[in-house]
Amino acid sequence: LIYSFLFKSKKWNKILSLLVGIVIVSGIINVIFFQPLPKSNTNIIILESVILIFLSLSLFNKIREESEYRNILKEGVFWFNCAVLLYYPFTVLIWGFHSIEVYLLKDRPMIIYYINLLFSGILYLVFAACIILNVMKKSKNSSLK
Repeated sequence: LIYSFLFKSKKWNKILSLLVGIVIVSGIINVIFFQPLPKSNTNIIILESVILIFLSLSLFNKIREESEYRNILKEGVFWFNCAVLLYYPFTVLIWGFHSIEVYLLKDRPMIIYYINLLFSGILYLVFAACIILNVMKKSKNSSLK
């Protein structure tokens, strides 16, 4: 939903709908053939992360091509994309490691999960800051009118 709001075009709405369909169908196939419901759904988490990375990079390209943003460092969309590109590549790594047999051991290395927890916290802090930044920007714009 966030990306459909940010891209605002019929072409991107079709692409986003296709990606949602791919995730849903992949999820069903994954549950039936690869990872039943009681197991971690790491294959779909990895797929979703790759899709979010693709969307974030596409949004950065859109931002680069547009002149709508005067000071990019004051834009919530920039920081949102930075947080996505910090967290989701690491998510691909963590859940890839989680899927291999090393992490199925009794005494598995937990540091990777702690790092993921740290990145997750940073992600949500940046999301909160983006929301605050956008609210302040909108209230400033509405007071100027």
